[in-house]
Amino acid sequence: MSDSRSNGFSGECHPEIFTVPPKDAKEQGPLSKEQVDFFFREGYLVIEDFFDIENDINPCLKAMDCIVENCASILYKAGKITNKHEDKGSHERLTYLAKEYPDAPVIAYKFGGFPIEFRNLWSNERLLDALEQLLGPDIQGHPNYLFRTKIPNNQANDPWHQDSAYLDMEACKVLQITGWIPFIDVNETNSCMKVVKRKKSEIERTLGADMEKDVVLCEMRKGSILLFNNMLPHTSTNNLSNEIRWSMDVRWQSSKEKLGFCNKKPGILMRDSQNPLHKINWSEFDTIKPSNVELFGLTDDENDFGSIITGPYMKNWNMTNKNRHVLEFFAKESRNF
Repeated sequence: MSDSRSNGFSGECHPEIFTVPPKDAKEQGPLSKEQVDFFFREGYLVIEDFFDIENDINPCLKAMDCIVENCASILYKAGKITNKHEDKGSHERLTYLAKEYPDAPVIAYKFGGFPIEFRNLWSNERLLDALEQLLGPDIQGHPNYLFRTKIPNNQANDPWHQDSAYLDMEACKVLQITGWIPFIDVNETNSCMKVVKRKKSEIERTLGADMEKDVVLCEMRKGSILLFNNMLPHTSTNNLSNEIRWSMDVRWQSSKEKLGFCNKKPGILMRDSQNPLHKINWSEFDTIKPSNVELFGLTDDENDFGSIITGPYMKNWNMTNKNRHVLEFFAKESRNF
């Protein structure tokens, strides 16, 4: 079965991967049976107050301060800004940098790395215990990891999408779980997530969803986490507040399955059923170029301030909007829009 509407439409369907727990999934853990059932029925799960704010979340906010400081220093040194706004607080400094250099959030991301505080949250032991109830005992962290600095009134909002759209087609046959973790309380005003229960005109037509009834607004408290599978349509609301919305999204899957990550970077083994005492080895993670910088067509050269994002996954997209990112992709492919 094929469909001419999109290069990335395979016509295949594997509902059992996303609706039935793996046979080796743990029955006991932080999640109740009702929560596990909900995840496999609806495709997502909000777990309120899962993390310890002082020990798990606040260190990530401090790491964000360091990332913004580094961004300001790079921009100032390059003559892109005239004021580093060192007098501004954590929830507004990047916004002020962006007033002088609009792509400051992209620069923060390009040169921010993935600090140990983020890694500790990604590999949180209690969180991995919960994931064993959804994925089974062999878990790897997926190399598609991001931190997000969503400044107020920024129009660069991701449209409705599925995470598998940024991966090889083989990812559609693998359960990959995204964990979206806000570092502040989030609501509709300051940009929380929205998901479509299981199932916009295209989503309604193709997936049978009712965009009036099936969209769920995921307002969450700091310390909470949203888990969802890689086939679930989702987006976020615009940030209409006066402060930055900080968040992180990371992914996990069975270490027995392919990553579908365009061969850009390997996963990181976090749980091994053959070695219950397994310790995560971050050395390979540190020596390979940051995956998303390369995957999104960026570079980590401090003299390169390019902020156009492209990637091999775009070959699977049916382009309908023309912008600088799309035009750059077509130029690289020697094609016309």
